[in-house]
Amino acid sequence: IVAILLGPAAARGWRGAMRVRRLKRGEGQASDATLLYRRMLRLLERRGIQKPPWLTPSEFARVLPPTELSPLVDDLTSAYVEFRFGGKRDAAPRMVQLLDQLEKM
Repeated sequence: IVAILLGPAAARGWRGAMRVRRLKRGEGQASDATLLYRRMLRLLERRGIQKPPWLTPSEFARVLPPTELSPLVDDLTSAYVEFRFGGKRDAAPRMVQLLDQLEKM
């Protein structure tokens, strides 16, 4: 019963970890950028900062109040746009590194 209840969550966690490992090596796909951007939004929500749905990622980064998080969010958003819409795979490891910094703050 435990395996049935916890199995799907464990499998999702494992797949997510494998995706992040691939992204660190710069082997991700453009759609993976959204995964990392959503991770950033979840981290910000834990700190009481929510992105309104009507703002684009770039607009959201610009309207954030100046705090210690603002430069990280701005850099991460720039990397997201480069990776997602510019196809620059080398932005993926930078996104992962910035997310790690954001988690530590």
